Amino acid sequence: MDALVKQLKKQTGVVSRLAADLNADRAEVRECDERLARMQADGADAHDVKKQQEVRAEAVMMIPHSQRRLRAQFAELEALLAAADAHADADAIKQAPEYAKAVQTRDRCRPSDDDDGDGGRGGA
Repeated sequence: MDALVKQLKKQTGVVSRLAADLNADRAEVRECDERLARMQADGADAHDVKKQQEVRAEAVMMIPHSQRRLRAQFAELEALLAAADAHADADAIKQAPEYAKAVQTRDRCRPSDDDDGDGGRGGA
C-alpha cells in the first residue's frame, strides 16, 4: 500500500508539472504573437520581425511535444488511480491525502481533445 501511495504522489507531481509546462508553452506563443503584432505595427526592421517569427515557430513546436508528454503521464496517473481503487486496502488508500490530491490533479489537468490541430498557432 505504501508503495502505491508513493507512486501516486510522484505521478501527481509529474502530471501537475507537465500541465504547467503546457500552459507556459501556450502563454509563450501568445506573448510572441503580441510582440510580433507590436513590432509590425511599429514598423520594426524586417530582420527583427523575421527573427521574432522564428522564435514563435520554435515555441509553437513545443506545444505538441508537451501535449504528448502530458497525455502519456496522465494515462499513467489514471492507471495508478484505478490500481488504488482495485487494491485490497482501497479504503485505506482513499483516506490518504496523496490519493485526494491525485484525484484533484486528474480532474484539474485532464488533457483536452479540443485542440484545433494547428499546433497552437491560432490561425495567425
